[in-house]
Amino acid sequence: MSIIFLLVILLAIAYDILNGYNDGGSIIGTLVSAPFLSPLRIVLFVCFFEICGIGMIYYIGLHITRNLMALSLSPVTPAIVLAALTAAVIWKIVTIGAGIPTSSAHALVGGLTGAIMVAYGWQGLSQVIFRKIIIILLLTPVASFIIGYLLMHIALFFLRRATPQANKILAKMQLLTVALASVLHGATEPQKTIAVFVLALAAFGYQNDLHAPVWVIVTAVVMIAVGILAGGWRIAKTFNRRLMKIRPIDSVITQISASVAILTSALLGGTFSTSQIIGSSMVGAGAAQQMKQVSWRVARNIMVAWLVTIPVSGILAVIIWKILEFYVKAGGGVWV
Repeated sequence: MSIIFLLVILLAIAYDILNGYNDGGSIIGTLVSAPFLSPLRIVLFVCFFEICGIGMIYYIGLHITRNLMALSLSPVTPAIVLAALTAAVIWKIVTIGAGIPTSSAHALVGGLTGAIMVAYGWQGLSQVIFRKIIIILLLTPVASFIIGYLLMHIALFFLRRATPQANKILAKMQLLTVALASVLHGATEPQKTIAVFVLALAAFGYQNDLHAPVWVIVTAVVMIAVGILAGGWRIAKTFNRRLMKIRPIDSVITQISASVAILTSALLGGTFSTSQIIGSSMVGAGAAQQMKQVSWRVARNIMVAWLVTIPVSGILAVIIWKILEFYVKAGGGVWV
């Protein structure tokens, strides 16, 4: 087993953990205000249902994984995988350090696209798959905002004569909705890492097809949970305090809206950002009540970070691929 292959596997695990750290923060951010749960219990609660997502993966299907693996029309080389992963991990570390929720999906798609294009040119990229991925990435936040906005209006209509007792019921409902969102997240988000694992196994010659082994699926889901367990409190704070102050009704509507968007996108085979979906659902729910309830400055900063992730990750992947190419030409190997 080569050192480069081990490096790729470690980077894939790091990407998965950072993914969980980021998305876990966005999920936790809608529950931090729950008065009956301590921060540790919230994290353990979310992690448990994330791991339960393993059972949902086969029901939903590995559509996301297959589309990511089909992004390149030419054979994916070790250098492409290494460049794409390194770019995605670097960008995630930078944005998490700044406390800004960004898309792991955007980072990986940008990294893969940049590495494939520098290796094979524009013709090496599957235009159909690339367009599908980009369209769904762009549409999911819009759809999430609309779903959150409409569901909040519906909820406010039916609760217009509710007493303060309704808040206690909604506070308990948060457990059900966050459990649903966590299971769906555990069944969909790890599929990005699964794609990277399988591409690496094939690129380094450890398997002859693009089948996802069970150990790869289990590892991807568990590492997501490890990332969530690591905290993500800075991301949670961005969602819960800086973007808008969450109440029980906001939490319930946000999680239901996010769950609908996640499941729909996964069944369509689209790659999406969970943090983007949750953030957009939250903004939609807040805007349905009062526009000033949402910090539009924070929302704008988050949106800018999401928009620049693909091009920045792509450029980083190109730079890294060029460095690897120089290394090979200097006698470091023949695997680029």
